[in-house]
Amino acid sequence: MSPSSSELRGALVAGTLALAFVSTCSIVEVAHAEPTPAEIDTARRLYKEALELRKSGGEASALVKLKAAYALSKSAVLGLEVAKSEAALGKLIEAREQAIEIESLPVVAKETKVSADAREEATRLAAAIEQRIASVNVRLTGVPSGSTPNVTIDGVPLPSAALGLGHAIDPGKHAITASAGNGPIASVEIVLGEGESRDVTLSLATTDRPPAAPTPDKHVDQPAPPTPDTANGGIRFELGARLGYGLPMGSADASTTLGDALGGLAPFGVDGALVLPAGWSFGGYLAYGIASVKRGGPFCPSVASSCSGHDIRVGVEVLYHFSVGGPGADPWIGFGAGYEWLAYDLSAPTNTGGNATGTESVKGIELLNLQAGCSWRLAPTLGLGPFLQLSLGKYTDYSYSITSNGVAQPEKSGSIDAPKMHEWLQLGVRGALRL
Repeated sequence: MSPSSSELRGALVAGTLALAFVSTCSIVEVAHAEPTPAEIDTARRLYKEALELRKSGGEASALVKLKAAYALSKSAVLGLEVAKSEAALGKLIEAREQAIEIESLPVVAKETKVSADAREEATRLAAAIEQRIASVNVRLTGVPSGSTPNVTIDGVPLPSAALGLGHAIDPGKHAITASAGNGPIASVEIVLGEGESRDVTLSLATTDRPPAAPTPDKHVDQPAPPTPDTANGGIRFELGARLGYGLPMGSADASTTLGDALGGLAPFGVDGALVLPAGWSFGGYLAYGIASVKRGGPFCPSVASSCSGHDIRVGVEVLYHFSVGGPGADPWIGFGAGYEWLAYDLSAPTNTGGNATGTESVKGIELLNLQAGCSWRLAPTLGLGPFLQLSLGKYTDYSYSITSNGVAQPEKSGSIDAPKMHEWLQLGVRGALRL
């Protein structure tokens, strides 16, 4: 007996459904396939690298590796670490979604207690983060009739349906802009704290102003606009840079004359200060100098193959300007005090044909530095001129380390038995920029 046409259609439909079911099952099986051993090994390596980066403060780099590891092996442990990194970086919305996703991960037959604990911690983390997420409610006024407003938050469009409703957003600084048609663009920047809700209203109304009435042809004295040196009550910030040459004088200790050990110093320094209208300025300085170490001297024995040194000074200073804001020259004098480090390195061959290297440093208080100079204005806010400085200090502590034939000796340090006064006489050029 031949099958009827209705039976054939039924068989065809049943076969099609069976094929679709088999195909769907195959796709689901592939989607939930267990990661390969290679993927698990790679994920484990990325996880360990991420934890090391996190210890050194590289949370952003750690997050990249954790996301890659989670993509290879979707485990509760890896997912939890991704959520923690996102939360630490202020990406609270992404962190909460990640924590919620962990709860929906399928439970494997041999799930460990660590994974089970990670699921529970993810649930707690999602609830805690929810309380920290901020909210912004954007409202518009003056929207032209028949136009559709366009609102963005940090460049991302905000759906029209979300206007007038609380919109979840990460805490921090955000830029909100709105426009409609060819009308004006309204924008505002806000800073939201954790868990804060803020209402923001932007007006898109056009402001058609009538032309200004003509003023009579009469001269009226107007106050002069503020100059750079009279704005802000006359208080300015001055940033200076110095380049010069220094001569050593005095002694490093009872047996070492600084002039016998060093030929000179090529320092570069920067300073910053608040300049008051009365002429006084208060600030600080930082200087780094390359020292010329004399071969055969106390710091560099003649057998050494190379010697080098440097000096670092940091401290506070007070200057007085005789002509604040005036044209032409601005003579100034000043004084300061701080701290100084002098270090030198040497390298020398050993009797066994190897090489020995050493590093020694002395440090102490810069008791006083006296300085004077003159600055010529090249522009309203820029000056340049010579300076002379004499600093007096005393090295009180030392430290040194030696490495011989690749073997490092324990570092030794202590106090200098008989500290002596030393001086640096510096002559150079100083440039100054007043902001």
